[in-house]
Amino acid sequence: MSRVREVIIVLSQWCPHCVPLSLEKSKRMAEDLGVPLGVLDIDIEDQCKKADSLVEKYGDFVEDYLIPQVFLEYEDGSITHIFTGYSEGVAVTEGQWENLFASCAYWRLLTEQKGGDNSFASFISKHLSFHGKCRRHCDRETSFTTILRKEDMVVGAYTCPDNFVSTVIYASPTADRRWFTRFLQDQLGADLVRERDIRVATRHSWELGEKASSELNHLLPISVAPMLKEIYWTFYPQSAEAKTRCITLCRDPMMGKGCKHLFMQDITEKEQLCPSCRET
Repeated sequence: MSRVREVIIVLSQWCPHCVPLSLEKSKRMAEDLGVPLGVLDIDIEDQCKKADSLVEKYGDFVEDYLIPQVFLEYEDGSITHIFTGYSEGVAVTEGQWENLFASCAYWRLLTEQKGGDNSFASFISKHLSFHGKCRRHCDRETSFTTILRKEDMVVGAYTCPDNFVSTVIYASPTADRRWFTRFLQDQLGADLVRERDIRVATRHSWELGEKASSELNHLLPISVAPMLKEIYWTFYPQSAEAKTRCITLCRDPMMGKGCKHLFMQDITEKEQLCPSCRET
């Protein structure tokens, strides 16, 4: 995979979508990627010719095209368009820049640019996964199992060998508590997943040790503070009947089956697969 060589912005000094807004955002992107920023001003004749050619070949071209337009030039000589300003208003352009920076596609771009195994799943596994003891179900050791992973987030659970879930954790530098609540409620129901049982913790790079701090600083964009959020959910039964039930993670490594969804069963049962996976 070819790496980015330069970020290029086509702009005009008189355009409020361009200066200072998109110029500053483009500088942020260039810093994140560790590359220079090229600026093509359409009001400067020689730069305007280059800008017109760039937009016509790779961007959103009409005779009086929208600005700003932002491009990535790669080491293999290829060029891709990545952003065009919004004529609906400067605030809309600003909001879409923030959406870009928060997107999975942007995090994937940074991961590819920096090389190596720069995934949050790898970081969490190495530096924020621990062994403990199972709660309520048995006294055996628990370990962390990844349920869902994306470029900028990991969801996992601490489980015992029977897949009994002690705690579910969502980690991301841009963690969204509402998303996590919906993720749990979609699988277990709104009655079971209570807001009061969801807790948040900030993990600063300095508290994780020198090696972890260095890896986190390398993993995150320069413009993002070197820290991440962990959001925890634990099932606290509120009745005698609820205490006879447990949350289980659907997975059976021996059979190579399991959807890794959460499901509820009697605490004395040993089913490792959810009802749907048992039927297949």
